[in-house]
Amino acid sequence: MKNGKKMYVVRGSEDGIIGVFSNIKRAYEKASHYAKTCAGSTTANPSYANVTKNFKDGYGIVTIENDGGYGTADIERFYLNQ
Repeated sequence: MKNGKKMYVVRGSEDGIIGVFSNIKRAYEKASHYAKTCAGSTTANPSYANVTKNFKDGYGIVTIENDGGYGTADIERFYLNQ
């Protein structure tokens, strides 16, 4: 298991880094809002529950997509003090 504080960097496909968070929920909110706004969409996939599951399963990066065709956001997990 990794030691150190978890940090989440959110990168928008059109804008680069759009936020750095110590909380996965806030990172997801930013990423899903970005993905929905870029495409004028009302949905973001995967859901928050699936994102947290993916990180627990060992994923280092999770991509948030929408149903509009463009404008994705990546959430990447880092550990500080390693």
